[in-house]
Amino acid sequence: MDRNSRFFFLLPFLMEVGLILALFATPLLAIRLGASVLQLGVMGSLVALCYTVGTVFLGHLADKVAKRKMLWFACGSFVLVVAITPHIGSVWAVTVLYAFSGGISMAFFWPCLEVWIAEGKSGSVLLKAVGSFNVAWGLGSLVAPFIAGFLYQIHYRIPFYLAALIALVIPVGLLRGITPSQGYLADAGNSSQNNKQADLYELNNDEVFLRIAWVANFVSWFILANIRNLFPKLAFAIGFSTQTLGILIT
Repeated sequence: MDRNSRFFFLLPFLMEVGLILALFATPLLAIRLGASVLQLGVMGSLVALCYTVGTVFLGHLADKVAKRKMLWFACGSFVLVVAITPHIGSVWAVTVLYAFSGGISMAFFWPCLEVWIAEGKSGSVLLKAVGSFNVAWGLGSLVAPFIAGFLYQIHYRIPFYLAALIALVIPVGLLRGITPSQGYLADAGNSSQNNKQADLYELNNDEVFLRIAWVANFVSWFILANIRNLFPKLAFAIGFSTQTLGILIT
């Protein structure tokens, strides 16, 4: 993997950090505005609905439209909405903005980025690329809640501003020509033996593993949605600080 490709995998890390900052702070802002448990539940459901439906349509669009343009739009819309959110005084208005930043903007971003990463790759080369991608965004989701809890305790608007600032870095990287393909594709010509080994992963019962993955994905996100959107209200009632909440979610 060349230096250019290594830098590319900073992009999912940065976006995940920015996204988690916003996803952490927005329900807390809604609670600050007096949101009920029902309203918090609607917030979580709406953002998930927008993202799920959006990815169905926008995933296909990523094969037809210039990927850099889709990523620029995703980052630009995310920055705009997240920067506006802490200045809103209505729970339902915050809910709509939450659905746009965490749902629609991310439906533009993640499918497009994943298609771009996988483009022109197969076998062990693809496994390596996808593995690097998963490690990158996974690390982002690990560190972001702790940062968000600490910053929210200082001032509730800081996580939103930092999320917007981080998301601005991604278009800058894209403008400088960062791409996922150079390093991996350069290695592809010498990877025939590795590709043969990677074929061992193509098991006859892959449909079973796919269904297991679906169930695991549903259960994990069901639990995570409750923690992100409903638990903060209980945590505040118990007397937790936002910093403690961030540590727990981390």
